[in-house]
Amino acid sequence: HNVAVGDLSLEVSYEHAGGTKRARGSFGRSRAGVSLPTADLPVGPAQVKAQVVGPDGTVHVSRQWPVRKLSLAEARKLSVYIDHSNNAIVDGKPFFPLGWYGNGSETQAAEIANSPFNCILDYGTNNKPREKMLRYLDFLHSKGLKLIYCLNDVYPTAHYHEGKTWEGISGNQAIADAVVSAYREHPAILAWYLNDELPRSLVPQLEGYYERTAELDPNHPCYIVLCNMGELGYFTDTTDVMGVDPYPIPRTPVTMVSDWMEVANRATAGRMPTWLVPQSFAWYQHHPPGSDRARIPSEEDLRTGRAPTYEESRCMTYLALAHGAKGLVYWCYYNMRVLPQYAEMWAGMKRIGAEVEQLSPLLLSAEPAGPVQCEPSSAPIHTRLLRLQGREVLIAVNAGKEPVEASLKTRRTLPPQVDVLFEGQKAKTDGECIPASFAPLQVHVYELGSTQAR
Repeated sequence: HNVAVGDLSLEVSYEHAGGTKRARGSFGRSRAGVSLPTADLPVGPAQVKAQVVGPDGTVHVSRQWPVRKLSLAEARKLSVYIDHSNNAIVDGKPFFPLGWYGNGSETQAAEIANSPFNCILDYGTNNKPREKMLRYLDFLHSKGLKLIYCLNDVYPTAHYHEGKTWEGISGNQAIADAVVSAYREHPAILAWYLNDELPRSLVPQLEGYYERTAELDPNHPCYIVLCNMGELGYFTDTTDVMGVDPYPIPRTPVTMVSDWMEVANRATAGRMPTWLVPQSFAWYQHHPPGSDRARIPSEEDLRTGRAPTYEESRCMTYLALAHGAKGLVYWCYYNMRVLPQYAEMWAGMKRIGAEVEQLSPLLLSAEPAGPVQCEPSSAPIHTRLLRLQGREVLIAVNAGKEPVEASLKTRRTLPPQVDVLFEGQKAKTDGECIPASFAPLQVHVYELGSTQAR
């Protein structure tokens, strides 16, 4: 409309039963920030409306969203929710989702339960009758597993249930509503999975799908996973939890994981967590389409589409954690389970899972820990300092294929030596830095203990 960005303003209103509260902000180059305090607003349903207004009062863009402010008592009764630090809170306690995509097999779920992993995302759940699904949920609960329930087969334009019914109910919306109502009270439910790599063109329908699901069940968050990084920002109004699924092995550097995490961080702007989906399958299992996923791979299969090694899996896991992942759901158990090297690979994944489980209180900490300086700065070392109640742990990941010598420095005074977790050894320091040697793709996790700021 030939209006300069600097002449536009953003108007936000919070409309509730007792009236309307408004705020206004000016645009800089492309963004406008508006703060609308809600501490004094009444609890209950409301509408948030945002509009971009020109200097003559013309409204150029307008959007609105339903919201509900909860009382403290209502918030405490929520089964699962995402807190202000983007942590999942389950039954009042911080929870780090650490799980696998599955296929609904009780046998495989039991195998996952006998490990450090705590959740599962099963495809095909809506193919099970209600009573059978309730028994399965009871089984998961008895094994200590949470379920991310898959509703991806009944999004508004899905065709999976054409000509089918669920408990005599037909139509995607009716089935989705009935399924959420049927299982929302079950203690095994962790979240609702609404979108598995769906395109941007479906965003308007998916916004309504999300809002309807959240209205039917405000006690559990919704989760989506996307693979087109250029589209993430369009989906932030369709979910409570963002997911991305980088699968780099063997053709792409492992930094695909950290790159996609950073895209997700920018797209969500800290407003929601990212539960990343690391690769635990072989690409050859899907090429050509319809392949026998359990076949013995040829040399060409291994060259072009092998599964990750233990070192690659551990490196990808820690790259995700170093860049702020608040959950990990590996894809996928049933593919990995038919690989010739399954026993070795599963043993390695359980070791990795045990490490993440041990670190989870730190990964969920909201305490600021400060930056880490790595020398040389050109080294492909990714770091993250974690802090919880004075305890500090440093994650350092070599994302390169070559050995690296580096020096790691925090803003803390270090003891003469520190434990290297999961390696059974100690690392010497000079009081300021940790001299570190990394093999290709190697991860070091340093227990810095309680240190004093310099």
